[in-house]
Parts: sequence; C-alpha cells; structure tokens
Amino acid sequence: AGVGEPNRGRTRSRGSGGEWGDPPGIGAGSMGPGGEVYRPVGALSIEEAHDAFREQAEALVRGGADILWVETISSREEMQAAVEGAGATGKPVVCTLSFDSNGRTMMGLCPADVARFAASLALSLIHISEPTRPY
Repeated sequence: AGVGEPNRGRTRSRGSGGEWGDPPGIGAGSMGPGGEVYRPVGALSIEEAHDAFREQAEALVRGGADILWVETISSREEMQAAVEGAGATGKPVVCTLSFDSNGRTMMGLCPADVARFAASLALSLIHISEPTRPY
C-alpha cells in the first residue's frame, strides 16, 4: 500500500485547495522521517526514499498543501531524498533537524555539516532545534 491516499485525506480542506474562509489560509503538509538507515549501512536506497517522499508530497499537495514540511531529518541521505522527492511537486520544502546535547543529529551531523549540505539542495527553509539545551 502506498502513502498517497491517507496523506491526501489529511490535508483536504486545508490551504489554498480548501475552505478556510476569506482569504484562504496556507496549508502545510507534514511528513516525518522514514525511520530507516540508508545504504551502505542499512537497506534503504536514496532512490527508494525519494520515491516515497515524492508520493507522499504529491498526495499532500492534491489535498491542498501549499508548503511541505519534512520533520526530524537526521542524515544527509534522508535530507537529499526528502528535499528532492518533495521538491518534485514544485512547492516550497522545509526540513527540520534535531540535535542532541553533543550538538549532533542521531546520525552524527553537526549544524555546520547540515548548513553546507543544505546549501546544495533546493531547500526553502531549514529549522534546527536543540531540545536538550535551554533557550
């Protein structure tokens, strides 16, 4: 079973494709991380993840999403798959990343690594949070 229909249904009546009154609101379609480890360590390829993110993003856009929000990314591979897959819709893509108390994502990326890599992608915005440190 694909990820399309459940996601399209979640965004129906949201954003410019829905009925939020006058003027219409902006609907953000949210996608979480895939939860798999990428090759060569894990079994998932970037291409497989790209296709899954694209399918989910297309369904969210059909349901009315104006912007695509990809949450809790922890690796370069997943960021690439998410941004390129979701970006195939032509909608803006936002990625969020969480860093631990050592300043690294779960897969070991530091903020500088993320910034350098994100600059090579068609990313509209990146959100970095460090929930273990007080603001």
